[in-house]
Amino acid sequence: PVTVSFVAGGATHSGGHCEFSVSYDGGNTYVVLHQELRYCFYTAAPSAGGVDTVRNFTFTLPANLPGTDHAIFAWTWVNAVGNREFYNNCGDIAIKGSAGSYTGKKVTIANYGAGYPVIPEFLGNYETGISYYTTNTEQVTVTGAGYS
Repeated sequence: PVTVSFVAGGATHSGGHCEFSVSYDGGNTYVVLHQELRYCFYTAAPSAGGVDTVRNFTFTLPANLPGTDHAIFAWTWVNAVGNREFYNNCGDIAIKGSAGSYTGKKVTIANYGAGYPVIPEFLGNYETGISYYTTNTEQVTVTGAGYS
């Protein structure tokens, strides 16, 4: 498993939709590895008593994710409350494994300007924009040369 940790203290904007993804082509194509939908950073909906104490996200990388000595790992987030923004942080990583390819969901980009969907404030409805993450999606394939 992989654990992604965030430092406490930042604004969590009542949660929202987060994705963790990886690019093998210098940031042109990102495939999603894990999603935290609706309540990213929260234990549950704030209106149901959820608190913003979640700072660690642990997930298992797909077994057939190809290895590479250089990939870009990204975290993206569309916040539930506040200005309509698109948050993104990335870092360089290496992935041990064999050469190959992996097909999965293309990262969701919203609230980023012309040509991208706008996901409005959730106003308590945590299903807002969910179709961009679950049903209205595109598949992409990434390839890696292998790394041991």
